Amino acid sequence: LETVRELQKEIARERAAGAVILSTCQEDSGYFLPGNVREVKEFIKTLENRGRNTLRALESARKLLRWEDTGNI
Repeated sequence: LETVRELQKEIARERAAGAVILSTCQEDSGYFLPGNVREVKEFIKTLENRGRNTLRALESARKLLRWEDTGNI
């Protein structure tokens, strides 16, 4: 793979096919296969937290659009 984007697309394809490929943004960031249950649990926790933050951002953006629909922006 020649670019980071190509790697990301390949990881997404593999995950869609059922592969468990973890990732981290910490010190030694990157993609990796799980070495133990603890790594999988940490990955799940990270994604859950990220998901909650994403949903909050999505809700605030939707709220702004609803407010804009009333002509208040």
